[in-house]
Amino acid sequence: MYTFLSKNGQTVGFLLGFVLVLIFLAMVLSGLGTFNGLSEADQLQTNIFNFGLYAAIGLCVLAAIAAVLFGIYHLLTNLKGSMKFVIALIGVLVVFAIGYSMADADMTGSIQKTIEEFNVTEGVSKFISGSLTTTLILAGIALVSFIAFEILNFFK
Repeated sequence: MYTFLSKNGQTVGFLLGFVLVLIFLAMVLSGLGTFNGLSEADQLQTNIFNFGLYAAIGLCVLAAIAAVLFGIYHLLTNLKGSMKFVIALIGVLVVFAIGYSMADADMTGSIQKTIEEFNVTEGVSKFISGSLTTTLILAGIALVSFIAFEILNFFK
């Protein structure tokens, strides 16, 4: 299955998308006259476009599942080549753990209204804060490494 999809995956994906677009267009064009005859309030209640929305959502979910499954497959079949990824993932998890442990579950001040509105618990607040800290640290590392490697490439 993996070799088939690695050879023909783009073609299969394109054809599947093309067939779904054709089905969607056939459904919309066949009911377009009726749709145009409705009032604006009734047009908002119609479900003429639902197939296209559900197909797009389904294709996105299918692509996400396939990406995760093939990523896991590649990790398991090429352990030596995957060590850089595993080390990087552990590094990100360590940075997140540090950010999470340093996070203050501040439930007062200007953010209190938002916390109450969305029922954010202390744990979720710490998770959000840790995630933001991790993102900022990784963005800083990326910026510094970009500048450093450009300087190194300039002198090569």
